[in-house]
Amino acid sequence: MKNTFTLILALVSSQFVSAQNINGSFTFGGVLRDYILHVPPGYTASEPTPLVLNLHGYTSNASQQMLYTGFNSDADTAGYIVVYPNGIANAWNSGWNNPYYSGVDDVGFLSALIDTISEGYNIDDCRVFSTGMSNGGFMSYRLACELENKIAAVASVTGSMTDSMMFYCQNTRAVAVMELHGTADNTVPYNGTTAFTSVDENFNFWAARNSCLGAAITQDLPDTDPLDGATVTKIHHTSCDASTELITFKINGGAHTWPGASLIIGVTTQDISANSEILQFFNNHPRCVTSTSLEENTSAAGLVFPNPVENTLTLKTDLTGKTELFIYDLTGKIVYKNEDYNNASSILVDTFSPGIYYVKMSNNHKSVISKFVKK
Repeated sequence: MKNTFTLILALVSSQFVSAQNINGSFTFGGVLRDYILHVPPGYTASEPTPLVLNLHGYTSNASQQMLYTGFNSDADTAGYIVVYPNGIANAWNSGWNNPYYSGVDDVGFLSALIDTISEGYNIDDCRVFSTGMSNGGFMSYRLACELENKIAAVASVTGSMTDSMMFYCQNTRAVAVMELHGTADNTVPYNGTTAFTSVDENFNFWAARNSCLGAAITQDLPDTDPLDGATVTKIHHTSCDASTELITFKINGGAHTWPGASLIIGVTTQDISANSEILQFFNNHPRCVTSTSLEENTSAAGLVFPNPVENTLTLKTDLTGKTELFIYDLTGKIVYKNEDYNNASSILVDTFSPGIYYVKMSNNHKSVISKFVKK
C-alpha cells in the first residue's frame, strides 16, 4: 500500500516530539485518501499512546472539524494522538446506502488508517476510539458495529443511527457508547425521522446490545452558564457487559452544535465540554481488560476467601440484587462469567490453573474487584 505517511517517519524517530499537525495520505480502494494527524507534545515512542479518530460532518472536512471542535488542546493534555480523516466528497458512508454494503468502503479505509498510523507511531491497540460530528457521529456508530476488534469506544456528537445500521450491526463485543445531542437540533432531530432513529432508540439499542442492568440514571447537571440558552441532562447506564457504560448528554434547547465549542454557530451549551467528557469517557473504556488495570482498581481485598484457594472460592460483598461476576486471569482473559450471579456464596475453581486471578462483581450501582491466588 503506497502512502506518503512514510515520508514523515523521520519526524518521530527521536524519543520525543513537540505538538505538530502532519498531512498524510495513502491509496485505498484505488482512491487517494488523506488526513491530518495531530501528535501531542511529549509523545515518546517508548510508550503506547491512545488514538482518536475525529470525523467531520457532511459537507465539512478534516481542517474544519479540527478547528471547530478545538479537540487538539484537550487531547494534548490527555496525551492522545488525534487523526482527522477526510471523507470522499465531504461525506462518510455511514449506513445510508441501499444495499447497505454498497458504495465507498469507509469502514475498510478507517481500519487501514489505524494500521497506517500504527506503522509510524507506538499506538496502544487497546485504546483506539472514534468520535465525530453529525455524519461523523453516524460513522462512529457504524465503526462500533463493524470494527469493534479495533475501536474500543465511540462518542457521537449530533449523530445517530439508521434502521439499516441497527439491522446489520454485527459486533460481538460490548462497546461503550456516548451521545451528545441537542433537543433543538434541526439537522439531525433528537426524536429522529423516517431516515434515522431517535437518540432514545439508540440508547435503548445499545443498552440491550450491552446487556445493561437496571434502569438508567437521569441527572440534571448544573446550569453553569445561564446565558448559553441550554441546559444539560445526563442519562447514564453504569453497569453493562464488560464494564461498559452508556451515556447520553441531552442538551435541552441545544442546536446542531459541539458542546463547549468557542465558535457559536447555534445554541451551544457551555455547561459541559464535549472534548473533556469524551476524553474522560475514552479513558474509562479501553478495549482490553489487562491485569494492570485490574490491579490498579482493586477495591475489595476481603471479597474472596480463603486466599489462597484450592477448590472452592467463597465471596463476601455488600452488593445486592442482580449482580454480574467475572473472573480474569493474569493476562486479563475472562475465565469465568456469570451475568446473573445473585450473590450465591461460593464458586468451584478446582479446574483453574495455579496462579493469580481477579474477581470483579458489579450491580446497578457499583463494582468491586479483588485479587486471589489459586494454589
